Amino acid sequence: MAAVWLETHGKAVLVKGDTMMIKDLLKAKGGKWNGGLKSWLFPGSKKAGAALTHHTWHASS
Repeated sequence: MAAVWLETHGKAVLVKGDTMMIKDLLKAKGGKWNGGLKSWLFPGSKKAGAALTHHTWHASS
């Protein structure tokens, strides 16, 4: 199972961890890859990121 977690970054939400298996989902939800932070960035209010917590992602390795 892939380890993925959320962190706040100012008003943005970062999705970090082993995100390769869910990158298409993150793109579809409006995320942008940030190479400097090595995470997916969801800009705006933390409310937008809260919607991500309603999903349970399981990825097999």
